[in-house]
Amino acid sequence: MTIRKSNNSPRTSKTLRRSLIAVLALFSLMMSGCKQTATDGQKTDNADGNPDIDTLALQQPTDSALAASAQTLLTFSQAKTLVTPGQQYDEQSIETMFTDMQLDKIQAERYISDADYGGDSPAISYVWGKNVEFKNWKLKSTAADYFGLHFNLFLDKSRKTGTLREINVVSDSKQWYDSFMADAKAAGMELKGNIDKAIYLREGKEYTLKENEKLQYIIFDFSNGNAYDIELGYDDGTDM
Repeated sequence: MTIRKSNNSPRTSKTLRRSLIAVLALFSLMMSGCKQTATDGQKTDNADGNPDIDTLALQQPTDSALAASAQTLLTFSQAKTLVTPGQQYDEQSIETMFTDMQLDKIQAERYISDADYGGDSPAISYVWGKNVEFKNWKLKSTAADYFGLHFNLFLDKSRKTGTLREINVVSDSKQWYDSFMADAKAAGMELKGNIDKAIYLREGKEYTLKENEKLQYIIFDFSNGNAYDIELGYDDGTDM
């Protein structure tokens, strides 16, 4: 038997080991770069294969879930149009309008206005919104991120169509409130003064917009802190 000697000298083996260590170090550096790229993308897959939460998005300030889509809520222009004298609506148009605003119908109750005094003015009391309820003729929140509105659709002689005289809106969205009031003031709404607490039993401010000699629009702002409460209607010389 002939024993062959290895051609790898101790020096050659040492060189190979060094080369192997360098290759492994380079491979480790490349893998680290790939991991950093995934981190820079802000979203990676967790053990279940689902995307992780975007931590950057969590750091951005938000108002509320409703405020994030404030354009779908009732604007000043929409509210003013709703209560404009002569604007006619039927039940289907009301349904379509507020469903498109992504609001839930909470109440649609028929009643006779001034029934105790012999009046015959049929109406439908509507409540639309999110996280609100209507008790004792008042809108109340049931959870945070709420938006609710109440109005009466006063039916005409046809009993199929009618008009609105005022609308009440409540919300805890500062973004909605600021936008609504900014649009109102831009349209010409001016502060008239404080509301008479002896009459309305709560504090607030009154804004008016004179449309012509007989018609003016009125905003009663009963907002307190982050509980925003607005009533918009009109005065044409008769009771609203």
